[in-house]
Amino acid sequence: MTQNYRVLHKDSQLPNLFGIFLCNFGDHMKSITQKRKSIILTLLIILVMSNFTITFAYWASTIQGSFTQNNATVNIGNWPFVPPGSTVLTEEVLIDLLNGDLPLDGDYVLVGDIDLSTYENNEFDPISNFTGTFEGNGYTIGGFTINNTNTTPGTEIGIFINTGVDSEISNVNVENVTVTQTDNSGGSNTNETTYIGVLVGTNNGTISNVEVLDSQINGGNIVNSGIFNSSSLSLYAGGLVGRNNGTIINSYARVNVTLNSSVSTSFLSSSTGTTYVGGLVGYNMGTISQSYATGNVLNDVDTSTGFLATVTINTYTGGLVGLNASGGNVFEVFATGNVTLEIEGNSGSQYLGRVVGRNLGNTSELYRLNTQLITTGYIQNSANTISTTIENLQSSVFLSETLGFDFVNVWEPVVGDYPILKE
Repeated sequence: MTQNYRVLHKDSQLPNLFGIFLCNFGDHMKSITQKRKSIILTLLIILVMSNFTITFAYWASTIQGSFTQNNATVNIGNWPFVPPGSTVLTEEVLIDLLNGDLPLDGDYVLVGDIDLSTYENNEFDPISNFTGTFEGNGYTIGGFTINNTNTTPGTEIGIFINTGVDSEISNVNVENVTVTQTDNSGGSNTNETTYIGVLVGTNNGTISNVEVLDSQINGGNIVNSGIFNSSSLSLYAGGLVGRNNGTIINSYARVNVTLNSSVSTSFLSSSTGTTYVGGLVGYNMGTISQSYATGNVLNDVDTSTGFLATVTINTYTGGLVGLNASGGNVFEVFATGNVTLEIEGNSGSQYLGRVVGRNLGNTSELYRLNTQLITTGYIQNSANTISTTIENLQSSVFLSETLGFDFVNVWEPVVGDYPILKE
């Protein structure tokens, strides 16, 4: 068999084949490069769009002036979750809310700490009739003063003056806030009712996972019955809430509460003063659980009785709650601050306790620090109160087993200190 071979000379077809190879190789490489560019471009678009979705709420509020997030967001890194339709709280927005310039039924979300200590006025009008939600995401607001000089009946004082039954305040830290009640009436008023709390004056909603640190309440009222007249004073004050008709859970206050009031009468007249003062809540008709207070409580009432006149003073002072009224529930709580009552004259009833000043409702698992000091000489409420050591009250094991504190999802143990809320 004859086989035919074709010899390719170097000066004939070889260069053509080599050229074809180079051309095909170049086209192939160009295709790979284009595909890589396409992939890289796609990834960049995804990254940019993801970042845009997450940051839109804050960007819109600071750049475009729109405070409402209309898209869902995703937690990535330290970015907080902002539900659709919620208002992102920047410093400017918080000031507007405090001054009553935003809807009181809105949903507000903190996305970072806000320190208002350098704000030029440093005084704000509290938020009244709040019926929305305030989600703190574990961030802190503070550094400001609330100074009230209004002593007309029904005055309420706090970051929130009062809250509705549908309101929710949660996961927020309040720090370095001073609440001052200054009575400029000079005793000319005959009837005064005041509700004072660092967070809320009168709470009808739900407060959960809230802490108040390094804050204080200084206040008091003055009433004078005048000649042939009568007068009355009612004062509710607590480190967290003045009067609670709602629910408080997993919250605490490290607040010194100091109240100085004066009740006096003139000729042929009568005056009645009633004060409810507590380290966490002054007067409770709602539910308080898994919470504590560490601040000192001072309830000081001065009296002056005119000729043929009477002054009656009723006081309820407690390390945690002043009065737990009928229908109120207080359980799985503790208090550590000193409780002091000072009053001139003993007309009326004076109750005080290391945890609850007087109990007319339901209580259980009330713990107090065994070194806690209390003024003697008055009616002391020690029922259902258990004395224990500071080591126990700072122990996650003890608090979880005896008071039901959740150290997995809610509380964070601190060595040598009382527990704090998880961020």
